[in-house]
Amino acid sequence: MIDSIRNLGLRNRVFLTILGIILLVGSLLYFKVQYDQRQALHNSYLSIAQNALDNRSQHLIIRIENLRNQTRFLSQTPPVQAIARAIKNNGFDQLEGNSRSIWEQRLKDIFKAFLQANPFYFQLRYIGVADNGKELIRVDYKNDQIITATGEQLQSKGDEKYFIETLKMSEGEIYISDVTLNREFGVVQLPHVRTIRASVPVFTPDGELFGMVVANMDIGPVFDLVMSQIRPGIKGYVSNQEGDFLVHPYPEKTFGFDLGKRYRWQDEMPSTDLHNLSQKKDKLVSTHSHLEQEDLLHAVAGKVYFDKDRPDRYMLLIYSFPESLIENETVAFRNLMLLGFFVLTFLLGIIMYVMLKKIFSPLTQLTNGASAIAEGRHDIEFPKGTSDEVGYLVSAFQYMLKGITSQEQKVATLY
Repeated sequence: MIDSIRNLGLRNRVFLTILGIILLVGSLLYFKVQYDQRQALHNSYLSIAQNALDNRSQHLIIRIENLRNQTRFLSQTPPVQAIARAIKNNGFDQLEGNSRSIWEQRLKDIFKAFLQANPFYFQLRYIGVADNGKELIRVDYKNDQIITATGEQLQSKGDEKYFIETLKMSEGEIYISDVTLNREFGVVQLPHVRTIRASVPVFTPDGELFGMVVANMDIGPVFDLVMSQIRPGIKGYVSNQEGDFLVHPYPEKTFGFDLGKRYRWQDEMPSTDLHNLSQKKDKLVSTHSHLEQEDLLHAVAGKVYFDKDRPDRYMLLIYSFPESLIENETVAFRNLMLLGFFVLTFLLGIIMYVMLKKIFSPLTQLTNGASAIAEGRHDIEFPKGTSDEVGYLVSAFQYMLKGITSQEQKVATLY
């Protein structure tokens, strides 16, 4: 092998050495640029996901805060207390001099006007604590129509969690429910309505709990807006505090707790750091999440605290993207860079070959000349002289040849 390399000649050995150095440096540069680009893409995706988490969680909080404030407003409208006074006084409000039916109609009109002006809400109710939480007034917004429930349409809600929790509230407090699918007469409504409720307890002037005003908001459009695509490949999720998905890229995996089969991030993302988030932190950036179909995932997640009166309650907002997303984006750049590297190496190789040929051509002629002198020939064509080291070498060869010729002539005269 070494002998084969030596037989290549000096010019070829120099050429291969320089080419090898170029290939080594180019390879190191190629992998460095590729690594830097991958890191830049990774950081870019993380930054986009973090910004979306901050902005959209705030948007969700604002929507729920509006629900809280508007339900409080509805509970403070005059008919609410007047109806309580009328029911306590056999159907007549002595303070204002109006019957229960008049005040109920006025509250229905307020509810109707509110629903028409606020399309996110689909149901407003005034529920009494008597008769197992019987609805006193209910107005629905359904299929672009305002519907007022009457008679047997009014339901008892005494077994509902939001009713039970509101009974525990003090005056001035507001209960915000978990997000669930709306039910009517105990059956999940079709099509599904993703619902969050705010309820305000209503107390009589003597401090007795009379009932509550409850507003149902369809949070589905809010979820859809919050989880709209921020960049292709980044997926969004929302879970409740127990980990059940409320928003998922596959809708069939949402609200499983209401539909008979739970889907939770604890099961879908078993090795993720979200466990630490749920126990200790408010926000998490995970760069080494879990494997989904043998693909490494990166995740950004944060808690969305939605209940001022109970600050320990939260929803979990998650954005994730797979490692393959970064890999796919780097493939085109990597192939282009690889092609450019080979083209550049090829061009440099040609340039080096031409330059080395030009540099070594005089040396080749001198080598041939030395062989000719050794054979006794003096008709040697020397390369043109230059001012560099090769030029000095050519001059020295010419001087040497003249010396040899002169010596040979002197020897010839002796004989």
